[in-house]
Amino acid sequence: MEQTITQRAQMLTSTNRMNTRSATEHDVNKNRLQEHNEQLSLAAASDRDERFLALLLPAKLSLSRFISGLECDTDEARDVMSETIAIAYEQFGTLSSETAFLSWIMTIARRLVYRRERRERFRGFLKRSTRFFADDTDNAHNDDPFADIPAEENANSAPDSATDVQLLYDALETLPLKQREAIVLADVMGYALHEIAELQGDGLSAVKQRVVRGREKLRHSLTER
Repeated sequence: MEQTITQRAQMLTSTNRMNTRSATEHDVNKNRLQEHNEQLSLAAASDRDERFLALLLPAKLSLSRFISGLECDTDEARDVMSETIAIAYEQFGTLSSETAFLSWIMTIARRLVYRRERRERFRGFLKRSTRFFADDTDNAHNDDPFADIPAEENANSAPDSATDVQLLYDALETLPLKQREAIVLADVMGYALHEIAELQGDGLSAVKQRVVRGREKLRHSLTER
């Protein structure tokens, strides 16, 4: 009887040791797998960064020209450039083909510029509409609700006669945004009309008219200066 109990105790001890050793080995293997996956993730991230930079660097000059043509304020253009690159980096995994990188990142930039344009128009509306939101009874007799609101001044409207480039940018600033974009793509960056139509999401005839009218407005604006 005592021998049987001893044998059972030895068997239990042996089993516990095996279970402990098995659990330890499982933990070790789990940690090794986790380290391996982390190394793979780091390697993938490093490869992703290298591919992004390899595509960005050759496209940087064209992207800069495109943004500068749409956003003539230097500080604003710099902000759009930085934000565009940040968004492109975050969304790099969604790029379907690396050969389309330039048009893809330019699309990101134009969306940002259009968003800023809408935001500025809304700010202008709020500035002009101040009296509708304020309790102003002293001027209630005034028939013009905008009479006491000064006209907005554009700090970038004055041309810089020192450089032809600045004159061109000042003239571009007077064009509607989509027309300005078409002119920049056609005459600054050398895009074909069908490529501009694809980027702007419009028909070829609409883009042709946009470019022709934009050039005429620019010519008229530049000859007046």
